[in-house]
Amino acid sequence: MTGRDAWRPAWILGGGLIASMAILAGVSIWLRRLDVAAQPQVLDGAATLVEWAELGWRFDAMIFSSFVAVATLILSRDPRQLFGWAVLIGVGVVSVLAMSTVSAILLSISGELPSEWAPVLAALLPPIGVAVSVGFLSVMALFPTGRPHDPRWRTPLRVFWAVGASVAFVAALAPGASWALTSERAWAFDNPIGVEALGWFDPLLVDLYTVGFAVFVIASVIARYRASDHEVRHQIKWVMVAAVIVVAASALPIQGPTVNYWLTVAGVPLPIALWIAVTKYRLYEIDRIISRTVTYTL
Repeated sequence: MTGRDAWRPAWILGGGLIASMAILAGVSIWLRRLDVAAQPQVLDGAATLVEWAELGWRFDAMIFSSFVAVATLILSRDPRQLFGWAVLIGVGVVSVLAMSTVSAILLSISGELPSEWAPVLAALLPPIGVAVSVGFLSVMALFPTGRPHDPRWRTPLRVFWAVGASVAFVAALAPGASWALTSERAWAFDNPIGVEALGWFDPLLVDLYTVGFAVFVIASVIARYRASDHEVRHQIKWVMVAAVIVVAASALPIQGPTVNYWLTVAGVPLPIALWIAVTKYRLYEIDRIISRTVTYTL
């Protein structure tokens, strides 16, 4: 297989994901004209949800496309770079799946798609949410090589993946109302695939799992940093600085769809940091950036 043939699948997948995100961003603009709030199964807040979809999908598409583009470029340099494939699948594929599902629900409850689709698709949102969290956290756990830094971390990571798959499966089959957007309570359906035997399931378990996985990832990153050489430590610094910016932006006291503007601006450095860290372009500039930032802040 020639060099060009080796990275062609990455370009096909990456290009397809970026095209899909562009289409979904266009759909979000079109959703503005749909009278979603007039549907009987929709609760208060539907207009706000459509506004979130219009703004959020465009900004999410921008950020996720940046990750996909960076991963594609990384794979074009080295198709065997497992981290690039982790980003394409863990961020790109899962994000397109989540955006497509919510868009399809909106189109279904507005009458543009068969109305019976909406309850089934809403039941899929909890497991898709788990997949999004697992995808992003796995990318951080596998950074920058695409593998755990030590074989001893491999088994716990696989356990978290197995537990995540179990939680996602149970969440999809839990009976009761399915909320398409929990924070806005924009619509509710009785889960058509719910199993009464799983009535014990509490959505809080998803949050507990996500927090536990995040703690594991943070511990693995710290362990990788302590066990690595100077070069890998600089790679980790780039991503950690970008992650701090995202966390700081998320903590800002901003409400409503405007938060998408801030999160998009804050999210831009993260794919850039991944590119610099993996390609090692200007890798050692991070110390100067941290030093100047601390100096100006103080």
